[in-house]
Amino acid sequence: MASVAKPGDGGKDTDPLEQTVWKAMTDVTRISQETVSKTGMFIRLEVVRTEEYQTKYVPLEIY
Repeated sequence: MASVAKPGDGGKDTDPLEQTVWKAMTDVTRISQETVSKTGMFIRLEVVRTEEYQTKYVPLEIY
């Protein structure tokens, strides 16, 4: 589970828009972490490639 520090005291005086934004950010972080934790190692390696021409890591083939 993600730990997101929220500014302010988080009490009832917090702006409703601010609460909505922080909830959305927390939800995106949680969903992203759940998705990554369910993927395999090779998908993770492919995701971290930022450019098409970067070295693609593939497992060794068995001869």
